[in-house]
Amino acid sequence: MSKTLKCPFCGYEFEMAEAEKGCKGCPFSRTCHKIKCPNCGYEMAESIKLPKFLRKAAMIKNESRGHCL
Repeated sequence: MSKTLKCPFCGYEFEMAEAEKGCKGCPFSRTCHKIKCPNCGYEMAESIKLPKFLRKAAMIKNESRGHCL
C-alpha cells in the first residue's frame, strides 16, 4: 500500500508511487529527498527526518517531562 500525499500548491492527491523525483539536474540529487507533484510539478520534501542524535536528544528531553515521541 502506497502512501497518499496532497500537493500543498494545487491540492492534487496522489500516491507516492506516482510522484516524480525532484532535483534531477542538481549535483545533490542523489541525497535529495524532494519529490514533484505529477499534476503541477511543484517540488516538496518527501519527509522530514531529523538526524539520529537530534531524535535521541528530543526523546531524552521528553522522557524527563513524562512525554514520549
